Amino acid sequence: MGPGEAASLVLADVRPLSGRSQRPTRHESPGDARGARVPPLRAGRPDLPRGRVLVRLQPVGRQRRDDPSQRADRRPRRGGHRRRRVDLGLRQHLLALARGRGHSRRLPREDRHRRPGAHHLPRGRPLRRHDRRGRDGGIDGSRLETGGRRRDRGGDSGEAHRPEKDPLAVHNRRVLRRLTVRNLAIVEDIGLELGPGLTVISGETGAGKSILVDALALLAGGRGSVDLVRRGSERLVVAGEFDCDRTVRDVLEDAGLPCSETLLVRRELSPDGRGRVFVDDQPAAVRTLTRLGDRLVSIQGQSSERDLVDADAPLDLLDEFAGASTERGNVADAARAWSAARDALVQLEASRRDRSARLETIEFQIREIEAAAPDEKEAEELSIERERLLHADRIRLAGETALAALSEGEASAADRLGEASRAFADLAAIDPRETARVDEIEDVKRRVSDLAAAARDVAAGIESDPDRLTAIESHLEKLSRVRRKYGPTLADVRGLLEKLTAERNDLANIEDALDRRQREESGTKDAYRTAALALSAKRLEAAPRFSAAVAKELGGLALEKARFRVTVTSMDGDAPRRSGLETAALLFQPNPGEPEMPLDRVASGGELSRLQLAVQSVAAARGGRRRTLVFDEVDSGIGGRTAESVGKKLRALARGGQVLCVTHVPQIAALADRHFLAEKKERKGRTIAAVRLLEGRERVDEIARMLAGEKIPETALRHARELLAQAGNA
Repeated sequence: MGPGEAASLVLADVRPLSGRSQRPTRHESPGDARGARVPPLRAGRPDLPRGRVLVRLQPVGRQRRDDPSQRADRRPRRGGHRRRRVDLGLRQHLLALARGRGHSRRLPREDRHRRPGAHHLPRGRPLRRHDRRGRDGGIDGSRLETGGRRRDRGGDSGEAHRPEKDPLAVHNRRVLRRLTVRNLAIVEDIGLELGPGLTVISGETGAGKSILVDALALLAGGRGSVDLVRRGSERLVVAGEFDCDRTVRDVLEDAGLPCSETLLVRRELSPDGRGRVFVDDQPAAVRTLTRLGDRLVSIQGQSSERDLVDADAPLDLLDEFAGASTERGNVADAARAWSAARDALVQLEASRRDRSARLETIEFQIREIEAAAPDEKEAEELSIERERLLHADRIRLAGETALAALSEGEASAADRLGEASRAFADLAAIDPRETARVDEIEDVKRRVSDLAAAARDVAAGIESDPDRLTAIESHLEKLSRVRRKYGPTLADVRGLLEKLTAERNDLANIEDALDRRQREESGTKDAYRTAALALSAKRLEAAPRFSAAVAKELGGLALEKARFRVTVTSMDGDAPRRSGLETAALLFQPNPGEPEMPLDRVASGGELSRLQLAVQSVAAARGGRRRTLVFDEVDSGIGGRTAESVGKKLRALARGGQVLCVTHVPQIAALADRHFLAEKKERKGRTIAAVRLLEGRERVDEIARMLAGEKIPETALRHARELLAQAGNA
């Protein structure tokens, strides 16, 4: 803390309850959730109120001693020092990224705030402190890619966090904690602090709401386009900080990347189309990001709603509902094994037809490889010997020079050490304490003698041998040729030699080999059918329950009279299909008296949105993958009572998880735990998008605008306050 910088003490009451201990609260009363404040610290130790302990020293920015307004209220205003410190740190970080640095720099410490959506965590479960300290006690900057390990806890009021383990690691949740977007379309620099629960983003059309969805799509491995890069910028940067669980760590381990409870993902895209991906500061492939994105984020929008009508989507939904992930994996493994065995049989049958020509080719390749005798260790030793022979004269000269300096030249080290030894012996005759010096010199003389012997061996042990050098270079050339032809490494060449030898043996005994391959193909086919039938049984049992569960959810979304059904149709098992022996279709009847039809032929955009929400609600109720769910205008085509039903369903879906929703509907916005406003501004003649958190009167005004438009009458403000009060967000 520098000179003139103010600080505050955060204190905790220590009042144990009878019969058990209770975690101390960090404020005196519910009305003072930020904790007791005291004047700026001076030298010496401040007196603490009785029964209270010092929890931490919290800087709040610089104050001027001669400013009466700051003396009157030492707490930072909402959106004042604290938020400015966060924005400065984020800006420094993103500027460092723009300069091409692969790792983040240490950023200023942010104040600790309440985690957004903490009330969504199970009761009795403590919150984990989300900071990782370095050896010097400061924040470990190498882990910060999204603006700091200390997160904004969601506003100026709220209970202080508790430094215990986060229950999110125990529950199957993957929560996006922070999103950073830079130079994406009209977005110049945005950083959002997020958390569990329902978060909505509102704003006028074209204000940049859906750009944030595009950013999340890039972060989830979606296709990047140079059209997304802001004109005149060096690169587009999207970064996210996630809490992750075991399934995410499995992907990281498969990719050889580090894993921890917190995952930092960053993606960059340059105007020339070059892109880079970083996972926890380590370079990664886009395919790894795609696998991670499938487990971290699920984006539901106008395009993704159409995914419901894709051929594979119904089976995927049904299998997830049925809890058949193990059976689905078994079928995929069995299908791969059957496919490999069948391909091997087909290849062997083709080889029988041109057996003689193939045998001749194999024999030539085997002879060529065996003549080179590929061995990596031998190749390394030959390379060293070749270098010694090429530089034999230099090696001999170096050995002779060292030998002369050590023992055989004029004024050699051995001679000088002998003189020193005799001198110290004379001293020892006068002062016996100097005897130890004589022993030390004798030890050095022995070591010099050993070095001289080594130099003598070097000088005498090397001779020019042109014939040996020619033979070595010839053999190394053979190794290089077979490496280029059959490699890329000598280990690969030896592996190919083993395969060619096995194939030659098979061709020599073609009928026996065919019989063996046929038995293998038949066995893998039977194994596939066994695994597929087990999956089929689960699907057929779960299909009616899945239909009923989705229909029930639709009833709560103002589609009480609609009917929904999933049908399962068997296929022949003559070919290995990784999805099993069935296809599935989703049938929908929006109104009574109409026939059930496939979704793509009957459902409107608004109905598809609600169907997607119903399906996600069913998956969440079954304990499915708890990813961050993103709904891009799920309220399309709805309003009134239906909008309120959708909002309540979104809120229920967010309970214990995380939902981000872009919306135009005030009923949905009022139900959110956090409400961000996207708006366009003009800076230096260019349009930029800004996103800020709404609280208090600002949130009331925005919901009123969503109700009435730009001109907001008092009735709209009153209605907005009523919506927030009904939602418990007044």
